Amino acid sequence: MIRAALFLILATPATAQAVQPAVREAAAAWERARPGPAADAPYARWSEERAEAMRGLNRRFCGNLRLSLPGSAFPFPDDPGCIARQEALLPRLCDAEGASRARPQSACFAAVNRDMREGLNRLAVLADAAAPRRAAQPLGLPAKPRPAPAREIPAAEVFAANQAATWRVVVGSGIPGRGPAQGSAVAVGPRHALTNCHVVRAGAAIRLMRGREAVPASLSAMDLEGDRCVLQTEAERLTPIRHLRPHADLRVGERVYAIGAPYGLELTLTEGILSALRSRAGVALVQSSAPVAPGSSGGGLYDARGNLIGITTFGVGRQGGLEFAIAPEGFWGVPLLAESR
Repeated sequence: MIRAALFLILATPATAQAVQPAVREAAAAWERARPGPAADAPYARWSEERAEAMRGLNRRFCGNLRLSLPGSAFPFPDDPGCIARQEALLPRLCDAEGASRARPQSACFAAVNRDMREGLNRLAVLADAAAPRRAAQPLGLPAKPRPAPAREIPAAEVFAANQAATWRVVVGSGIPGRGPAQGSAVAVGPRHALTNCHVVRAGAAIRLMRGREAVPASLSAMDLEGDRCVLQTEAERLTPIRHLRPHADLRVGERVYAIGAPYGLELTLTEGILSALRSRAGVALVQSSAPVAPGSSGGGLYDARGNLIGITTFGVGRQGGLEFAIAPEGFWGVPLLAESR
């Protein structure tokens, strides 16, 4: 997906004109290229002035690319990795003396600089198109639900008590050629649902889905670092959870259940145990063995009393059994977005 996005960025000009050959070549070369050997190899026969200008251009381009792309979308471990990829492209775009292959009378710096600038301008357009829609009037979350009575109930009753609050999230990218992303969400009020930011931040149109029912939603609160986002609907269309139990009250070894939409399969129930209580960067986490999969992110983790105890967020390893959920009470501290877009 990342490489496809970069292909679009480099291959599609900011105007409606036909894509220039140099831009097409840059896009195709980006796809094929691998980092070259030594950093100075592309500049072996360049003049010192041309070489230094191109080094500076590559540094600025990679810095701007990193700042423009959200989080993990930057497709390199660091800026030097990006620069190595850029320098691997140079033999395809520049001749041995640093002149442009597409425009032999021009320095390669000028041609590459123009194409990079065009790509970054296009990236800004795409990033704006893909930004999640913010609620016109963000509303604070309703009162936090109280814990359920201290009585365990069967798995079927846990599911029955919480299925109406569980939604599949479908996120349209806003970018032609890119399909929708999917995840899950848990309603905590008639107009509010909790989910993960990584589910919704890469798309413009957000819908809460269950069966044939579709409820448009927008972003009302966001904590990107904590992966905590709150969705808001225009009307009171949601059935909220009844009970929530705080992280400090949980105990390792308890029976837990996850409800979500793994791979888009709505209202899937899985079972496990609470494996550990952890925190990361100030965010309280619940580790469990209840299986989750892509599409489960943003769904609910419940205890054997039917309390919401986590919003599932990520797993570790391919074998499963190391699944993590964010303590739900922390969502009540996520700041509201100030304005609509």
